[in-house]
Amino acid sequence: MRALWNWLLFVGAVLLGGALLAPWLYQAGCFLARTFPGLRVLETMPFHRYVHRSLLLMALAGLWPMLRAHGLSSLEDLGLGRGRNPTGQLLRGAIGGFLLVAVVAVFEVTLGPRMWDTGRQPEAIWRHGLNASSAALLVSPIEEILFRGAMLGSMARAAGPRIALVSSSLLYALVHFFERTRWTGPVEWTTGLTVLGGMLRGLADCDTLVPAFFTLAMAGAVMGLIYQRTGALWMSMGFHAAWTFWIKTFAFATNQRPDTMQASAFWGTGKVVDGWLGLAVLVILLVILARRLLVGEGGNAARASSNPPVELAS
Repeated sequence: MRALWNWLLFVGAVLLGGALLAPWLYQAGCFLARTFPGLRVLETMPFHRYVHRSLLLMALAGLWPMLRAHGLSSLEDLGLGRGRNPTGQLLRGAIGGFLLVAVVAVFEVTLGPRMWDTGRQPEAIWRHGLNASSAALLVSPIEEILFRGAMLGSMARAAGPRIALVSSSLLYALVHFFERTRWTGPVEWTTGLTVLGGMLRGLADCDTLVPAFFTLAMAGAVMGLIYQRTGALWMSMGFHAAWTFWIKTFAFATNQRPDTMQASAFWGTGKVVDGWLGLAVLVILLVILARRLLVGEGGNAARASSNPPVELAS
């Protein structure tokens, strides 16, 4: 419980610090965009995205003290040791993340309320590919290091793997509901706090929370179980990156059918995580992974003990 409370305090500090830092990042981005025409996208990027990036920066800044406090002193402790075939694990995880979204996509397009959007312009496709790829390649590794390597790892040492898996997965799902607020007004030094308040209000919206909260918690548990089974973050990173990219791509490449404009709770709205179908697919995957984990626990422990730790730079 002490480890859990430490992480709850950490999340609170990240939220407050990130909200205060975001306006300064926004002003810096606008300055760079005016100075270097090639960075013009920094000025057109909405402020709420600066808030999200600021939260990630604050999390990274506070991660090292948290790691030291919980005795995580090597790259292997974070799941970043050499392991077995990191490239192969990344690819296997990416295939798994793609297949998960593909199953939901096939059902929603063939039987559900979604249809392919064939009218996208090349410029829009290129812009989407850039945005989705940057989110997958930059955000996913950071979240895996934070939620699986650091949070799950430290909680497992203090409370055991099962409690750690549940707690870290719930926290992982919780913070993802802070991405709902949009801001298009002027940016002042308190604007980040205003946006943060809107993000926190989203936690009281039951229509938003159910079933999306449970779906994201299941996704966190799937990636946590992958980490526990392999002893490294590579496969869960691949899964997370593919999951992020293809969810964004599915929402971009499809539209609601004209005859079913009211999305149902079962199908969701094309975001994969907000329908019961996506939750059901993740639950099935979680059960399969849990059974494989129980079968292979002994072998994993032996493999983990055979890899020497790689010390972090001090």
